[in-house]
Amino acid sequence: MLKNNTNTIKTVTILMVLVLCAVLIASWLGAFNKNPEDLSYDEFIAKLDEGGIKTVYFSGNYELYLLYKDSSIEDTKLPKSADGVVNISYRTQVPEVILAYNANNGEAADVKILFDNPSSNTWQSYLPIFLAFAVLLIFMFIITKQRLNENNKAMSFGSTRANVTIKSKIKFADVAGADEEKEELREIVDFLSAPAKFLHVGAKIPKGVLLVGPPGTGKTLFAKAVAGEANVPFFSLSGSDFV
Repeated sequence: MLKNNTNTIKTVTILMVLVLCAVLIASWLGAFNKNPEDLSYDEFIAKLDEGGIKTVYFSGNYELYLLYKDSSIEDTKLPKSADGVVNISYRTQVPEVILAYNANNGEAADVKILFDNPSSNTWQSYLPIFLAFAVLLIFMFIITKQRLNENNKAMSFGSTRANVTIKSKIKFADVAGADEEKEELREIVDFLSAPAKFLHVGAKIPKGVLLVGPPGTGKTLFAKAVAGEANVPFFSLSGSDFV
């Protein structure tokens, strides 16, 4: 249970980091910049005649992004940042209007005209969608991998490198002495031989029996004798099999 909670916390943490990265990238791309003032074409012309515009940026989406005279935004920030935006249905006559304004007002006007490739901003408009899709794919990959690992562990639960003896021929009579130990293990033998009798009264077999002693004192022989007395298979593992 604790391991499952740890995996869940790890997954949620990774997801939060991915979402934070996506938000930071979107912010860097200007997704959360202050929206520019939306102007009509007539309002744009009126503002131009008033001398309130210093830069006009022609976007490939048939939009004009404007920087006002008192703006602190640099030209290099266009079109991510702008003071105003104008939707237009054509591109050809607007530059002529601005050029005529510059010609009529001399150097005092000096409205700068910038152009982009009509298709240059296409990838930028779709980039937030791609980022969100990428975050979703990564999250699904992490969840799927985690579930596969859990399933693999469940499937490998029954696999073991233990040495199996289907029927042990060793009995308690083959173990010399240790009468007290034999008596204590007799209940284990009875449970393995007839578990239904114990389960009926709610008894549970011990999770294990610890045999302590230096090598060669008969611990493994005792374990084989228990299996032989109960007529059940005997499994043995050495310490190196757990590494």
